[in-house]
Amino acid sequence: MIKKIVTIRNVGRLERCNAYGDLTFRKLTVIYAENGRGKTTLTDVLRSLSTGSGELIVGRKTLGSGLPPSATVLINNDEVVTFKDGQWDGKGPRMAIYDSTFIHENVYAGDHIAHEHKKNLYRVIVGDIGVALARKVDEYDAKIRDANKDVASKTAVVRAGLPVGFKLDAFLALGPDSDVATKITAKQAEIAGLDQAKEIKDKAAIAIVALSQLPPNFETLLERVLDDVSADAESAVNNHLVNHAKAGGEEWIAEGCSYANGEDCPFCGQSTKDLDLIAAYRKYFSESYQAFKKELAAMQQTVEKALGDASLLALQRTLSDNAALVTFWSKFVKVDLPELTFAELQATVADLRMSALALLKAKLAAPLEPIYADESFRTALTQFQTLATRVQEYTNAVTAANVVVNAKKKETGVGNLAKAKADLSVLQAIQKRYEPSVDADCRALSDSLKNKADLDEEKISAKAELDTYSNTVVARYEKRINELLQVFGAGFRIGETKTSYVGGNVSSTFHIVINNVPVALGDSATPTAEACFRNTLSSGDRSTLALAFFIAQLEADPNLADTVVIFDDPFTSQDRSRRLQTKQEICRLTGVARQVIVMSHEPAFLKTIKDSVQSGDVRTLQFIRLGEKNSTIGECDLDDIVRGDYFDNYNILHKYLYYNDGKPRLVVRSIRPLLEAYLRVKLPREFKPNEWLGDMIAKIRDSATGSQLEDAKAILGELEAINDYSKRYHHDEGAEVEADPIDDGELQAYIRRALNVVGGF
Repeated sequence: MIKKIVTIRNVGRLERCNAYGDLTFRKLTVIYAENGRGKTTLTDVLRSLSTGSGELIVGRKTLGSGLPPSATVLINNDEVVTFKDGQWDGKGPRMAIYDSTFIHENVYAGDHIAHEHKKNLYRVIVGDIGVALARKVDEYDAKIRDANKDVASKTAVVRAGLPVGFKLDAFLALGPDSDVATKITAKQAEIAGLDQAKEIKDKAAIAIVALSQLPPNFETLLERVLDDVSADAESAVNNHLVNHAKAGGEEWIAEGCSYANGEDCPFCGQSTKDLDLIAAYRKYFSESYQAFKKELAAMQQTVEKALGDASLLALQRTLSDNAALVTFWSKFVKVDLPELTFAELQATVADLRMSALALLKAKLAAPLEPIYADESFRTALTQFQTLATRVQEYTNAVTAANVVVNAKKKETGVGNLAKAKADLSVLQAIQKRYEPSVDADCRALSDSLKNKADLDEEKISAKAELDTYSNTVVARYEKRINELLQVFGAGFRIGETKTSYVGGNVSSTFHIVINNVPVALGDSATPTAEACFRNTLSSGDRSTLALAFFIAQLEADPNLADTVVIFDDPFTSQDRSRRLQTKQEICRLTGVARQVIVMSHEPAFLKTIKDSVQSGDVRTLQFIRLGEKNSTIGECDLDDIVRGDYFDNYNILHKYLYYNDGKPRLVVRSIRPLLEAYLRVKLPREFKPNEWLGDMIAKIRDSATGSQLEDAKAILGELEAINDYSKRYHHDEGAEVEADPIDDGELQAYIRRALNVVGGF
């Protein structure tokens, strides 16, 4: 237990906190302290002592102080524990602390509940046993993460040498074969034979050769003439074009003739009647003549395409491919093709093309003259026809050869090749699998996989044990929370409390139930228009819920008898009825816990706790501040503090400020008595019974260096300002003062300043 706070130096408000005299803590210790006097600082010091975390104290080092924080606490059997150089030199007693830190870490922060609260709340609910089980699951999670990394690294090593097409699991499962090398040799020989069969099946047949021919109307077209176009007309037009037209003139005149009306020139308007040239135009540019010329041009293109380079290139490619195919197929079947070379094809076709195009050129130069095949063309055509006969013989031979080629392809079976190759890949994989280095890598991976699988099974078992325990405890915890909420008079309860593994860690969640309607907790992102924890519970309701969580946790703690329970202002924002129940719960815990320490800024509340404990093993202490920074622990007579008008005046001001309850003139006249009572409590030997606020201010102002009054100069300015405002309402200044209205805003401002002086704001 905590026996005594010996010293606390340079920690927050407690810059020079010294416990002089007999200030020993008892089984129930109540500590009165105005706000800002050091309650929260002392709580953090005790939390640091309980957890061993020096950061809690180092982080609260007194600002502006050049000295390091330190503390000395007497615990248990007069054992001295000291905080120095950022750490404790001993271990403190087991503690459970209810304060804003407990609320913010385990229940809510601000106006919402985050996932971290749910995780921490789960640990509050399930207690040490559940925490141990949850820690076991977390430890398995950590081990599984490490195991996964180990599996991944060993898998990468094995995969680097994995045979193509093999899956990792299948490779690891391969069994050894002492005769695998012999089997591989035999299988390779089998595949070699099957590979040839596959080549026969896949190889193409021999292609036929197609030789393009001259159009059958070639010579007829050369000899053809037009009866409706005379040679004289053609000669006249040609002479005119030579002497009078530029390039493209023929096309220009042909188009112009289509615009003439037969009588007048469409250009100059003169009469064209009986003009020989115009008559020649009409014959020369007649539709039949132009169609004939187009037919001759088309014939020229046909000859060039049929006997041109592209046609020859196709023939060359076919003959070349066929030569390779004949070489291949001759190994399996008899292939007898007549000789046919590309050189003779190229020469013969080229000769015919040149002769034919020469005739067409002559015909195009004189379309009206019949052109007859000359000796050169006849010779080329005869050679071409002879070649065509040989090509046909070649094609017939190809057709006959392909009959036996296709028969060979059909009779050659390749059905077992795929299986043979698959068998070979397995044999080669076995050989690879049991190479010494690969075998060692595979064994290491198999061991790693087994370890990971074992951890997965163990985690499943641990999680099942945790879930079984949690479900029992959570149901019991929810029931007790709702019992406490009922006795506190709360207008809500909790429901649907359950464990969750969202985010990978075990947590606890619940619903707020109001009027039998469950409301989800929500979070900081929950829309304002949606009902959630933030907008359905008042600040008093939230405090009540947090206190119920804390009390239910304590009741479920099997080690409560060895626990020091600390409350720092346990009834913040609660109304009077809940404060009474809070007092009763604290008194009940005093009978079962090792020690209970209660700190509050309301002396009346502490007095009700003290008076309700029957054992008498109670100590009342207080934080005393004289000056701006220094607070120290001293004895406290709660009866004296709450005795007289001090508490009544405090309540009058508090009710008016926060509840608009009271008459302004009575309220304003309660300010000075409150300050006078405060100063008498703080400096009981310095003021006489007949000295009032003005006298007290004068004494503080005139106090000598080193006197107790000197520290009160820190609040002298506020005392003078408040006195200047309130004194006019305490003297009979006639009906004018009584009728003078009191400004509500001004009154509230001075009430705040007065309460701030006494530490009640």
